[in-house]
Amino acid sequence: MVVEVDDISIENKDVHVIFYHPAGPSTSSKKIVKDSVWVPFDRILKNLAPRELTTSTGRSHNISNILCDEISVLLNSHSG
Repeated sequence: MVVEVDDISIENKDVHVIFYHPAGPSTSSKKIVKDSVWVPFDRILKNLAPRELTTSTGRSHNISNILCDEISVLLNSHSG
């Protein structure tokens, strides 16, 4: 899942994130501001630079196949 960091709490060792949601089974997603949560630092799999996401309109982002594979490997190693 792709999220945008909205706030960081060094004291609590967590970040406030806003989720991006795909429109169906797709690698393209849009930010949903009302869907957010605090996440502990140790639950973050990968920090993405903006250039790692291909922006089509500025409001929708695409995950490349290479990045999708890399995230899958990280998720499998983190949960296993």
